[in-house]
Amino acid sequence: MGLRAVLRQLDVHDGRAFYRSVRSRPLKPVARVFVWANTKVAHLLALPVDLVGRQLFALQALAGKQAPGAHGRRQRRAPDSFAIDAEREITLLKRRDRHYARGIQILLQAAAVTAWTTAEYCLEDVWVTCVSERPGHVPAEMISKVRIDAAALFSVGLDARNRLGELLASSGFSFDNPASIKRAYDALFGTGSHPNLAVAIQQLHTLNEVRNLIVHRGGIVDKRFRERTHYRTRVGRPFLLSERSMVDYANASTRACKAAITFADQWLRASRRHRGQRGAP
Repeated sequence: MGLRAVLRQLDVHDGRAFYRSVRSRPLKPVARVFVWANTKVAHLLALPVDLVGRQLFALQALAGKQAPGAHGRRQRRAPDSFAIDAEREITLLKRRDRHYARGIQILLQAAAVTAWTTAEYCLEDVWVTCVSERPGHVPAEMISKVRIDAAALFSVGLDARNRLGELLASSGFSFDNPASIKRAYDALFGTGSHPNLAVAIQQLHTLNEVRNLIVHRGGIVDKRFRERTHYRTRVGRPFLLSERSMVDYANASTRACKAAITFADQWLRASRRHRGQRGAP
């Protein structure tokens, strides 16, 4: 499968439609940031094809190699044909030039870190929004297990009204790995109440491990990485990402964010109707 075919598998084509589908107003800012960040991951992955394609187009225009047409006019090549040439050129460069191959790896690593960061902050923001918007639906046992320190109170201006989500997130819950994210969502919504979201969160495991390896170990494989992933790269060797695996990671991030926003959107609207039926203010 060619590079362009791999890139076409990125789940970024319905960003605007997804944003419009979110009906809960408090979630709109979260959805907007998610769509923006998700697009940046796609841009990072498509950057080599875009740059090399533009370079080929510029070189051909400069050399004047476009063949004259039937009426003496120069025939314009379709933009997609430059992308095809760029794909071939990238394949050759990766094989022949180790510096270029290293540059491609840096782009893929940046995309991996961005994909995880997008998921981490999106899932945290969704959770915080749900808690802050519906504090009356937060289980009492969840709050009772959290110790809120003075620093956390000062961070919300000593006023926890409408800021309970931020207060709890900074005091008792973590969102830096899939297991802790699942614990936070289970504590708020109940275990088994969000099966699709739970599966999507679990699928972030390998992306989280890849991100940690890049950020904390410079991409050099260690024993922990081998034990916690299916990769069998030797310890002490650099971990090499492929475009295909990076697309899978990016899509895992997208699925988790979409599942969280969709579930929270439904939950907020349902809890609002329930609150209205009870006559709550």
